[in-house]
Amino acid sequence: MKKYIIVLLVLVLVGCSSNYDPEVIIETTTEYVDVPGEVVYIETPGEAVTEYSSPVSETNFQPMSTVNRLIIYYVDLSIRTDDIPGVYEKIEEKTYLYGGYIESENMSSSLYTVTIRVLSDNLDSFVDSISNDGEVVRYSKSSEDITTTYSTYTSRKEALEAQHTRLIELIAIAEDIETIIELEAQRLEVESELNQINNRLQDYDSLVEYSTVNIVLSKNPEQLLAQAKNPNIADRVINKEDITIKFVNNEEYQMTTSVQLLLNKEIISSKNITILEDDYIEVKFEYLEPYTEYELKVTTTADDMSQSDAYKTFYTTEKNLSVRTKIAFDNAINSVVSVTEFLWLALVTIFPYVIVIGAVGGVIIIIRKKKTP
Repeated sequence: MKKYIIVLLVLVLVGCSSNYDPEVIIETTTEYVDVPGEVVYIETPGEAVTEYSSPVSETNFQPMSTVNRLIIYYVDLSIRTDDIPGVYEKIEEKTYLYGGYIESENMSSSLYTVTIRVLSDNLDSFVDSISNDGEVVRYSKSSEDITTTYSTYTSRKEALEAQHTRLIELIAIAEDIETIIELEAQRLEVESELNQINNRLQDYDSLVEYSTVNIVLSKNPEQLLAQAKNPNIADRVINKEDITIKFVNNEEYQMTTSVQLLLNKEIISSKNITILEDDYIEVKFEYLEPYTEYELKVTTTADDMSQSDAYKTFYTTEKNLSVRTKIAFDNAINSVVSVTEFLWLALVTIFPYVIVIGAVGGVIIIIRKKKTP
């Protein structure tokens, strides 16, 4: 009777296990790139994942690639728009609306790059929402299945925790110092590895729960302006109390240039000049201090309102008679001081030798006098 029961149990187990069939799922990365005249879709094969699943009813069916799997999703999105700040403000509002946060951002006048972490359950809805805020020129979505890796780390963590518990017990009953020291060293090593694994698992948890979305916002090509150039400084005349600078425009457009003179980082004079194409103009700064360093700052706006980078340089006015006299006097004083310091150092250096030589000479004279009858 017992044999029949055992056979029956084996048949039941085999029958149940036969309901689990391995299914190989190939994850893919879908990407499309904006090409003039057409949109190109790119599908890249991903990692092959073997799934074991039990029969499910139609009411609770889920895609096999995500059932009981730990998957990290990444999205890269490039959007062109005429209003970068306005689109960024909308994206920021939707980020919080879909349960996300901004991880990092970098902004310039014509390009915004931002990395957003959004709840993975809301990823597709979030991407669809922000895609309507501008012209999507590039989109890619990729995934990484970390189920096996996560399981390996978890198993290792459990084994280390059991080992840690046992080490604590052994330390409590150890009787000699040598054994305690050895066990403590093992305990510290186990705790260090546990901390590393816990940190890695926490990172994985965060990456799985919150998907990463990298967004690049750029201006439409017709909105981009070429950067203006500054006029060339063809000549300069520097006197005691004034500086004259000749600016030349070699470009094929009119320049509106701001020229500022600064002293100790404070603007003391500012001039706005307009230079026609293939023309020049002279700018003179007067009533300056002799033998003083001034900073010159130049920025230009072209006809299309594009801005140039700021050009900076330094000029030092010439010395007048009083300055030259003062400098000569200071140099003379410095020379006298240097000579005095030299003589003093020489005296201090030689003085001990003079004393020794004098003492030796005195001893010799005394000895000779004693020898004389």
